[in-house]
Amino acid sequence: MGRSKKSTSGKLRALAVEFKEDSLEYENNTLSCLCCGVRLGMDSDSEVRRFITVQHLGTPKHKNAIELYNSQQKLNFEKDTFSLDICQAFVAADIPIYKLNHPVLRECWEKYCGRKLPDQSTIRKNYLNETFEATMECIRQEIGDSNIWVSIDETTDSMGRYIANVIIGKLNGTESGRPLLLNVVQLQKANFQTIAALFNDSMSLLWPRSVDHSKVLLFISDAAPYMVKAGKTLKTFYHRMSHITCLAHGLHRIAEAVRTKYKVVDKFIGSMKKIFLKAPARVTAFKEQFPDLSLPPKPVLTRWGTWLTTVSYYADNLNKIAQFVLSLNDDDSSAVREVQTLLEKKRAKLTMDITEIQQYYAGIADTITQLETKGQPLVRSLELWQDAIDMLCNSPHQVIAEKALSVLNKNRDLPKIVKLSRNDPSLLDQLPFTDMSPTELASFRFAPVVSVDVERSFSTLKSVLRDNRKSFLIENLKEHLIIGCYTNV
Repeated sequence: MGRSKKSTSGKLRALAVEFKEDSLEYENNTLSCLCCGVRLGMDSDSEVRRFITVQHLGTPKHKNAIELYNSQQKLNFEKDTFSLDICQAFVAADIPIYKLNHPVLRECWEKYCGRKLPDQSTIRKNYLNETFEATMECIRQEIGDSNIWVSIDETTDSMGRYIANVIIGKLNGTESGRPLLLNVVQLQKANFQTIAALFNDSMSLLWPRSVDHSKVLLFISDAAPYMVKAGKTLKTFYHRMSHITCLAHGLHRIAEAVRTKYKVVDKFIGSMKKIFLKAPARVTAFKEQFPDLSLPPKPVLTRWGTWLTTVSYYADNLNKIAQFVLSLNDDDSSAVREVQTLLEKKRAKLTMDITEIQQYYAGIADTITQLETKGQPLVRSLELWQDAIDMLCNSPHQVIAEKALSVLNKNRDLPKIVKLSRNDPSLLDQLPFTDMSPTELASFRFAPVVSVDVERSFSTLKSVLRDNRKSFLIENLKEHLIIGCYTNV
């Protein structure tokens, strides 16, 4: 006849008492060693014998753990602040958690810090989620009862997934509230329904008991049609919310129209980019000929204003670049031949087009950079925007001026925000500002007008998902990004 549960339970409890070890604990019908995190037996284990415990207590692992345990004044090994701090430090510093198991790191840490590093699996299972929840609670406390702005954008990560990030911040009339990454999700598709659902889910994260719809006063996104439609839909539920599209993104769209208009310059820049691509011999020759001149910039079409910045470089150094390219062997590559042909046959056209771009449009890139500045007052951002639009409306090309007006007119709530920045009394006759108090109106003083904070969170995403770290599940990725962004903003 098998032993009863009562008799086995008595044996386990007796073992814990007999060895008088602080590390042995009998709880919930289980005998465990707290120092080593080892389960020595349960009431249901018929083979549990005194010899199992004796064997474990004699192992070097247990003896080292006991030594550290005694030197640390018997800290709680189950849930201690040390492990939480280690988890937060590694995630915040973007150090992979598996590095905790590196033998040299562990040896050095124990030698100079006098305590044992937790295993990487322990951190992942027991502390990462707890650190994430603590970070979310810090975000809720930081927002408090303040009104907020929300910004959403989506990107495609290095694994081909559609990732959407949600940034929020306080609207405060006395200081600029820092941007906080609130949510990271994988979208099956990007449309107004998924964006609207993401917006609502994110507000539920911020206010888990009950969403305070009246606290959301501003939504910033890009000008994609599905974002505009999502903003219009959300206004039904967030009746005090204004939706504006990113002003820097709008200027970038105008800059793209400029690039399309000047085809000769665009072809020249594209071919110049190819000349130095994977060509170390040409790079060396260029540096030897012009040691004080940097290599030509390589514009990235998705990075705001970089094409215009590149035009400014050639405006300053076109003669030197021409001298260098014309000295190259035209048999080297088709890119060299293309640039040499442009310089020989269309030099005058190229020079005048670059001059015209520099005269009328170079300021767009500078304005984009200034709009990206953190903590800028609303009135200053709108002045920069208006100056850029005025300059573009005086463009010698009607198509550019029409593009500028189109971008301006499609930003439906922007005129209301402009009135707000100017303290225009007629604003109080327009929704959603009719029932706002003076304090709430003043809280827009540092309201953002660009979605650059979401773009910065995408840079963090790219850093985390480097080539040797692509095994993240979306939930783990979310926890890493939110903890990392909160501690590094």
